[in-house]
Amino acid sequence: MTTLTTEQEDSFRGDAGDVAASPDVTSTQLQAFYDKALAFGKDEDTTYAITMVYYIRRLMGLAIKKIDIRGEVEAETRSQIFEHLKDTALPYWSGLAGMGGGGILTAGVLELNIDYEQEDFDNELAEDIP
Repeated sequence: MTTLTTEQEDSFRGDAGDVAASPDVTSTQLQAFYDKALAFGKDEDTTYAITMVYYIRRLMGLAIKKIDIRGEVEAETRSQIFEHLKDTALPYWSGLAGMGGGGILTAGVLELNIDYEQEDFDNELAEDIP
């Protein structure tokens, strides 16, 4: 188990937007996310991305429970925060972590049969029928 430095914590918090004087995720929680990510991360970048996925999921849970505040100072509502985390941040970091979502390129063969014509389909179907 590697203990996160202050600089590492600040990096995670900055990427998550959790930079208030009293952050939503505690240092203990952040360390737990990092420890879990170490078990799955293949390298430093993947471990970082997996930690961010755990971090974003935690923030999403907290965003659901927050009370909407409307006024001159605070214009962003709970649903906007949650939707931003769900639609933007989580897919980005999940993709970098290899957990699905955007940002991942997979190599392999995908047979789409785009140039298939009716005759090709009929021939293949005839082969399957005894």
